[in-house]
Amino acid sequence: MNDGIEVSKPRLRIELVPRPLWGKTLAKTLPRSKWRALRAWALGRAHNACEVCGFRPVDGKGLICHEVWEYDDDQMIQTLAGLEIHCTECDHVTHFGRTTTLGQPELVAAARVRLGRVNGWPPEQVRAYELAAREQWRARSAREWIQDLSWYERWLAGGTEEFLLQQ
Repeated sequence: MNDGIEVSKPRLRIELVPRPLWGKTLAKTLPRSKWRALRAWALGRAHNACEVCGFRPVDGKGLICHEVWEYDDDQMIQTLAGLEIHCTECDHVTHFGRTTTLGQPELVAAARVRLGRVNGWPPEQVRAYELAAREQWRARSAREWIQDLSWYERWLAGGTEEFLLQQ
């Protein structure tokens, strides 16, 4: 926490993945065909719209299937909590760390503006939140993590309709 801002509570969040977990995703773990099926399920559940801001592309393109992770900082376990559909602009905020490495300052500025607009925050609150997220990332990156992908196993076992009712 920084200045009373909780890093995990806003509607649109910066989710900085700890360095030891970079590249370790469900999408990279599954065969491409299984990931495409899971993504199609998530898109259908979201009615082909961004689940953060509601944007619905006319051509159906520009939506990203985002893996939502929860962190147990005491046990050092990263747990897959589900999937969320994002538009490109919301995804630039969620993956703010990556956005800052693209060498496009206009994307970084746009991500900050979007973070403030979606969450109803003034610029100083956006900056405090960004700093808190970076502090949290530094602390988490200094540790080794265990990854829990059991959400996917439960999704498979429950079938799509039953699993939807539990979400």
